[in-house]
Amino acid sequence: MGTQAFIGNAAAAARLTGRARGHAYLLTGPDGIGKRTLADRFAAALLCERADGPCRVAGTSEEAMEPCPSCKLREAGNHPDYHRLPAEGNLTIAQVRELSRALGLSPHSGRHQVGLVPDAERLGVPAQNALLKLLEEPPRHAVLVLTAPSPASLLPTTVSRCQRVPLGPVPADELVAALKDRGVQDANAVASRAGERPGTAIRLADDPDADAAVRESESALLDVVRRSVPERLALAKRLADDPEALPGRLDAWIGIYRASLRNSGGPAAERLAETVPLAKRIDGLIRLFAARRKLRYNPNTQLLLEQLFLNIGT
Repeated sequence: MGTQAFIGNAAAAARLTGRARGHAYLLTGPDGIGKRTLADRFAAALLCERADGPCRVAGTSEEAMEPCPSCKLREAGNHPDYHRLPAEGNLTIAQVRELSRALGLSPHSGRHQVGLVPDAERLGVPAQNALLKLLEEPPRHAVLVLTAPSPASLLPTTVSRCQRVPLGPVPADELVAALKDRGVQDANAVASRAGERPGTAIRLADDPDADAAVRESESALLDVVRRSVPERLALAKRLADDPEALPGRLDAWIGIYRASLRNSGGPAAERLAETVPLAKRIDGLIRLFAARRKLRYNPNTQLLLEQLFLNIGT
């Protein structure tokens, strides 16, 4: 388990580094905010054989010691009591049923069987209905953790049976300080491009290609808000040809818009504020959030971008 402190959302982190007080949890918040990291740390705390000792995830590097056998298994990705559904692709009824079966078994060691459903909005209605039996009649030793962008992305019946743990944007000064503690160079610029999302900030700091992609996204956004209608439509067609990059691009644009409204952030947010009036930036942020949400349902990406580009900027 990593010994780095979890960045931001201290109340949620404190709540999920101790013993479970329920059988099902729903962590919500924007992409890159740290939902999956916190879920994994919660699982580590539940499975750790030294639950009250320095093996706890909440510890610092000074407190770190040789991980216990349970934590070694979890770090290696083969703990018999930790069951994670795939992080990519749609989730099926068969996968949900297998997860339910695994969580119904007695723990191999410790007190819990732990299940993680990352990006649970990928569960269709039938799969969520299959999950309801587990949520309504959980085994005594089972703890299930779901992550999703918002409660609205799941069925109300699913949400109502989970303890909700919302994660929100991390203030810029807190994120910058945390990045500096990790030795990140130019922490202010990285935090600005990350849009108050620590997971995104760490990824940008660690991956030059990801950082270059965000810089390109910043340039593309400023091009959009300044261009004529024919130019915007041509750009929508070009960007639609790379659908895999689109979620990250929209996330970057949302971060720039947010920073421009808070008068914080780097040059891209400042140039956006100089170019686009406040009312249009507020409207543009709403439209960007809506477009990002629609991406989860496999839309016609060119049409989605055309509608977006015709309604943001000047």
